[in-house]
Amino acid sequence: MKRIFYFSLLFLSFLGVSCGNTYKLELHSPKKIKVNKSFDLSVNEKNNKPFDSVQYFLNGKKLQSNTNINVSQYRLGQHVVSAKVFYNDKEKQLTNTIIFLADHPPVIYNYNIVDVYPHDPRAFTQGFEYYKGFLYESTGQYGQSSLRKVELETGKVLKKIDIDKKYFAEGM
Repeated sequence: MKRIFYFSLLFLSFLGVSCGNTYKLELHSPKKIKVNKSFDLSVNEKNNKPFDSVQYFLNGKKLQSNTNINVSQYRLGQHVVSAKVFYNDKEKQLTNTIIFLADHPPVIYNYNIVDVYPHDPRAFTQGFEYYKGFLYESTGQYGQSSLRKVELETGKVLKKIDIDKKYFAEGM
């Protein structure tokens, strides 16, 4: 029984010493932020252990020593912030994801259907243009692509140029 006690005591003291040398580093950044704001990056160690220095990165690009980031200088969407922390002749990379949001909600547009025109249901429209009363259309389907001049009101194809089967008429 004494052996188990001493072994347990030895094991626990070993565990305490090894855990005492472990750094618990955290990178602090917001998860989401609006484009008209700025934010600071910071690193801390949970047990208040010292570290030598930190290099900060945004999307893999090293930031200047100033860790205050003006969001308006970047595109909206997801970004990666990271910090390389140097301590006790070691280094550790910390990474967070942050989303840059618009400072106002998107404008919602409404629409009204003012007219409906007939169209060939077999024509896979890839591009079109309305010009001087006619619809000019490219249709794309491998082996069946064409360029067409169409009478808008009736859907009648006035002129059709078939495209070589090796081409796909995408866009106009």
